[in-house]
Amino acid sequence: MTSTALEDKKAETAIARKYMGKFAVGTLLWAGFVFTAFGTSVYMVLQGSLPLWAGMGINLVLAVMAYGTHHEANHGNIAGYHRRWRFLEPILGNLSLALLGMWGTAYFRWHLAHHGHCNDPRRDPDHVMAGSFGALCAKWAAGELLSLLAPITLMPGIKQATNRSLPPAIKELEASFDKLRISQTVALGLLGVAAATGHFTEAFVLWYVPGKLALLALQITLVWLPHHPHQSTSRYLNTRVLQFPGSFIFQQGHDHHLIHHMFPRVPFYHLGTLFRELQPLLDKHGVVVERGFAAAFAGRPDHPTEQHTATAGA
Repeated sequence: MTSTALEDKKAETAIARKYMGKFAVGTLLWAGFVFTAFGTSVYMVLQGSLPLWAGMGINLVLAVMAYGTHHEANHGNIAGYHRRWRFLEPILGNLSLALLGMWGTAYFRWHLAHHGHCNDPRRDPDHVMAGSFGALCAKWAAGELLSLLAPITLMPGIKQATNRSLPPAIKELEASFDKLRISQTVALGLLGVAAATGHFTEAFVLWYVPGKLALLALQITLVWLPHHPHQSTSRYLNTRVLQFPGSFIFQQGHDHHLIHHMFPRVPFYHLGTLFRELQPLLDKHGVVVERGFAAAFAGRPDHPTEQHTATAGA
């Protein structure tokens, strides 16, 4: 890193620091809304005051929103620098991910590996989703079909054979992948319990299906769109700044995903404000704002002088 780049990074950090470390009341309110709305939706369906299909649609949106709380907990952004509130993060993070049929420990190291090796095909586990939009959807569908076999793939012998076939980036996270399969097995077990107690339809339509569709939505909005075409590893170009109608809600503040990668300890609802404060510095490094749906789905060509450089920020 040149002396100028180092000076810029110090200046960026000085600006960003004022948004770090505070107790995230906004995230707490976000989580409270999601849990309350999800419970209300299920209750209304069970009472017959809300159609089953409407409950599924509402819970799909809420499951997507729930991931935002888990993501903030993953980065320690709920408690901030306040140690006495850190107990909230595993509680809120795991409860939020439960709406997606998972639990937090299955994804913690996976996500941090993505930050540490963004767009490196050998080390970034999210790089498996690189490619066209159609390929992304096909990979999601294949993954969900394989999740139905999770109990089988945990069996001795089969587990080892399955792990040997994993892409290198995921093979490094074998323990996390095993936890993911365990959480998928638990989800199937809970469906079995629901079936045994006469509530299979409600559990399947109001929890299992919304969770699976939410995972597709999250792969699109937080994995594929912010990194497409998944090539540059530069601090300033490994992720994108996207603006289109509803982008803040659609991407839960990560329409400024570049800022999240530069400063992951800044809560999601401050990313846009921080970007605007940093923009004069970012302009020097070729950062551009991509506007509109067409630009978002087309993907930004990487800057020729920034391709395949070592990741400078995580």
